[in-house]
Amino acid sequence: MERIRFENELADLGILSGREYQVAVSQVETVRICLIDPAGVFKDKKKLRLEFMTKLKDKFNNLDAQWLRNANLKFEVLYLSKEPANKANFKKLDFPVYLLTAQHGSKTVLELMKQHKIPPKIGQTDIYDYARDSWNQKDIRGLGIPSDTGFRKVGFIKTQRVFDDAPGDFAQAFLNVTSHEIGHMGNRKNHSQKGLMKYPVPLSTEIDFDTSDKYLFLSDLMRLKRL
Repeated sequence: MERIRFENELADLGILSGREYQVAVSQVETVRICLIDPAGVFKDKKKLRLEFMTKLKDKFNNLDAQWLRNANLKFEVLYLSKEPANKANFKKLDFPVYLLTAQHGSKTVLELMKQHKIPPKIGQTDIYDYARDSWNQKDIRGLGIPSDTGFRKVGFIKTQRVFDDAPGDFAQAFLNVTSHEIGHMGNRKNHSQKGLMKYPVPLSTEIDFDTSDKYLFLSDLMRLKRL
């Protein structure tokens, strides 16, 4: 169902033509996953940081490589060791994700949401109340705020929980948790029964988006591109 919806949206953009998907414009746009590390958790962990970033980039560029090529989209992963001064400057195809520690409570999360211009409500949900209550739960490892009908979105990872819970392969654990929260940022507002968007997401094994979740995410990328 999501794939059909996705194909229809591509057709609306003039990207589909018969069985082959023709590129409507030549310029490739970059979808940036921005890992922001205000406490320097990964600053001195170069090997782990690079492995994590490489896995994350490969995962999203291979969601459906042909679709992304036809849509003229590619993913890049950036690492920022300091918070950007003006957080409202993130663009529609940016996915900022904060790598936080135990010192960062819900007050920090809510303040960062304000700085990123997250609106007070998503649908009928007070997203700030939801974020505070969610972040205060000890068992959660992350939080992804969806863009809804706009483009403002942000994600947060409890790095100490991932390190504590991971059975050994930290790069895989951070890949799974971060990808899960990016899925929420891509407008998956609930959890799924299977795949990467189920809860809790496993930490030790490679896991992909379920088909419907994958095409919901790609469909939302097309929506963001159109804005």
